[in-house]
Amino acid sequence: MTKNVQKMMMENLIKENEPSFIKLVQDRLGIVIHSHQTYELHKTILDACHKFNLQPPNYLEVLKKCPDRSPLLDHLVAGITVGETYFFRDKKQVSLLRDILLPSIVTRKRRTNDLSLRIWSAGCATGEEIYTIAMLLYEMLVDIDHWTLSILGTDINPIALHKAVLGIYGEWSMRSIPDYFRQRYFSKESNYYTLASKVRDSVKFDYLNLNDDTYPSIFNGTNAQDLILCRNVLIYFDNQRIAELMRKFEASLVPEGYLLLGASDPIDIKSTNLIFHHKQGILFSRSPQEQQPYKNERIKKVIMMPPQKKKLIVLTKPFISAPKKSASTLTEEATVLANQGKLTEALSLLKESLSLDPTNKYSYFTYALTLAELNQFSKAEAALKKTLFLDHQFVVGHYQLGLLLLKEKRREAGLRCLRNALAIAKMKDPEEKVQGSNDVSYGRFAEILAYEIDIYATTAEGGYVNEQSDKQKV
Repeated sequence: MTKNVQKMMMENLIKENEPSFIKLVQDRLGIVIHSHQTYELHKTILDACHKFNLQPPNYLEVLKKCPDRSPLLDHLVAGITVGETYFFRDKKQVSLLRDILLPSIVTRKRRTNDLSLRIWSAGCATGEEIYTIAMLLYEMLVDIDHWTLSILGTDINPIALHKAVLGIYGEWSMRSIPDYFRQRYFSKESNYYTLASKVRDSVKFDYLNLNDDTYPSIFNGTNAQDLILCRNVLIYFDNQRIAELMRKFEASLVPEGYLLLGASDPIDIKSTNLIFHHKQGILFSRSPQEQQPYKNERIKKVIMMPPQKKKLIVLTKPFISAPKKSASTLTEEATVLANQGKLTEALSLLKESLSLDPTNKYSYFTYALTLAELNQFSKAEAALKKTLFLDHQFVVGHYQLGLLLLKEKRREAGLRCLRNALAIAKMKDPEEKVQGSNDVSYGRFAEILAYEIDIYATTAEGGYVNEQSDKQKV
């Protein structure tokens, strides 16, 4: 059989199974494959069949059963999410950010003496966009060392996240960057540019599927955002999921926070309080009035309590002190406040909770995450170690301690904590919910852990550069 005949047979099998592949992508990832995208889907399936020595029907069956932490699914995700990006992409939106949005946020923060900023790039690809924001902040904030910055990039593509964490880019990513920023924030070796460590280390990257019900939450840092960027991502989703995502993004913003979408992104804000502004793109701000509670029973605002005690608490007014509140109730209330970015109030309730019950690991856990949000890392580390003293199998305690140590550049210790968390997660029933998380199962948590360990371990070992990733389409 000639190679041409083999190729034709393979292509016919892919075409026959195309509807099943499209349904699988939508069911597992929430991503809709439109007619103009089927070429990339076919190409990705063909590449995977050659790489993994499978026929299309076999590849389909494996994808149905494989965990998210799987090279086969990684390959599919990387192929269908193009992730084409570069520094200072879309000059009009960069101007909007530099001249209007960021100064507006900074001015409002200075006026209230709140030197903190929370910015999230949802669907960050290889990191150029969120690193652009970080560089703009370094130019704008002369007193940046006095600010508490939370700059987060998340994506579903682990291959792209590898490159983002490394901060090493080729000429293709640098094609629109002004010379000033190229010279000030990059060093060049051969044909690659390495981002300055102070900028690279100011951004945290995490795996996150926007189709999951794990945000907004202090658990993964997606809560209380001043600015969310989600450009050219909603084009992958259907109308129902777009409406759901818009509600989640609204819930993830502080009052007067901004959401910036791409010019081609579809929108649906009918069930939100988002205010539309047409300025060099698709921009929304959250109404300064108290937003309506996010109505989705699958997302728990309270994330720290055991499953049998978990309940949804909706707070639309400041807490009114009530006699004889239990430590658990105080911790629940503090968690809601922390998720809303009201960290000082949360700390006050947590201290009261711990005075009532100094053996409550969930109170220490929430206390630690709140302290970390305030950049009080040594106190946060001590609180996390207290949770592990109370329960050495407390998997999210190991996980958050690992992330904290990594943030403090203590990589070996941080990776050891993450591996401890992974070992514990693997011993549990994969369907059981993880205590202290947003209803994430142990199986799913183990997959996320494996992604993060791989990303940070690669960086610690010097990493690699995927030259092919710089050969994107215009």
